[in-house]
Amino acid sequence: MNNAVAQVSKKTLLALGVNTYKYLILLLAVSLPLAGISYLQLFGNPQLKANSIHFHEIAISFALLASAFITWVAYQNYKTSGEQFLRFVTLAFLSFVMLYAPHGILSQASTHHLTLFLIFGPISRLTMGAYLFVGIIRFKREPDDLAVRTKKSLWWPHILFFTAGVLTIYVVGTYYHFAVIQIKAIEALSLIVFVASILLMLFRGIRKLLMWYHMFAQLFFIQASIAFLLSTPWNHMWWLAHAVSAAGFFILGYAVMRAHQTTKSFGSIYSEVELYDTLHARTAALESANQQLEENERQLVQSLDDRQREAKERERLIGDLEAALSKVRTLSGLLPICSSCKNIRDDQGYWKQMEAYISEHSEAEFSHGMCPQCAQTLYPDVYASLFPEKGLGGLTDRPLEQKESAAPVIDGEQLSRQSGS
Repeated sequence: MNNAVAQVSKKTLLALGVNTYKYLILLLAVSLPLAGISYLQLFGNPQLKANSIHFHEIAISFALLASAFITWVAYQNYKTSGEQFLRFVTLAFLSFVMLYAPHGILSQASTHHLTLFLIFGPISRLTMGAYLFVGIIRFKREPDDLAVRTKKSLWWPHILFFTAGVLTIYVVGTYYHFAVIQIKAIEALSLIVFVASILLMLFRGIRKLLMWYHMFAQLFFIQASIAFLLSTPWNHMWWLAHAVSAAGFFILGYAVMRAHQTTKSFGSIYSEVELYDTLHARTAALESANQQLEENERQLVQSLDDRQREAKERERLIGDLEAALSKVRTLSGLLPICSSCKNIRDDQGYWKQMEAYISEHSEAEFSHGMCPQCAQTLYPDVYASLFPEKGLGGLTDRPLEQKESAAPVIDGEQLSRQSGS
């Protein structure tokens, strides 16, 4: 008992250590941006800037192309699976593409209209975070019907909303210069939305494999928002914020691609550990079923052997019965018999003595004797000595049946010897 408890405790401790190490490594990986942000905040020069408009345009173009491709793949996954979470992931990437595009287009305007150039960044992140938050709320709901997935009315209102938002922000920003504090407030609001998404996932216990990627992406978005809040345009913190945000996009985009290559769904794909546990359980079930099949096969073979033995025993009994039957011959039917001498006519027309005919057609054997009536008729001299109690008239005093049943059978040789003497 103590050994068993020790083994269980050792196994539990080992599993706890492995899980702790795994999560520490993941936490270290996901917190690397925070380390970079902390370093720049503590030791970097915020006044040191890298003002490269053309590089910014190229980077934004690449980000928009990648986001557009992820949007298309997410939409294809949604059409296949109907998962509501994927519908809002599609809208999240679509909103980012449409709202973030002006940020790249207005790169040249950053020198004379900085806040109009900057505001589309936090606006796009806030809108994307809001759609992802709604997607987490809808994660475990029933899939949309096939007819609903391709309805244009499901998408056009959002596209019109994004278009109207871009135009409104551009017009207002052109005539009314946004303050930096307003841009920071929008960025802080997006940070709150990302944090709320993480808390919601933890509260709902969402632990699917691809949702872990989604959580990591949200953590990168949180750190990117922190970097944007601490940065000023074109300094190193600002560029790091873009890089961290791009990493979050690539992580979430990778999850979308994995979904497309497997089940087209975030909710029905499992981690390697889940697959191993499922495989282990299925293997154990198959082994149990295989053992049951082997036992059934053994019982079947035993039953077949028993039946073969029974069949052989039955064949032996049948053979014995047939052999016994071959020795038994019975007389049946109508026998032509002479009314005088009692000879019987056989199938070939010959007359045979009764004894010979019956011996040929049955297993019976004859022992000749003489009844009392014939003895009295044929041997009257010795009859009285053989039957003294009957007298000469003994046989006529009773019916024939009684005389035959009461009188003893006299052997013919005995009569012959007595008559000769």
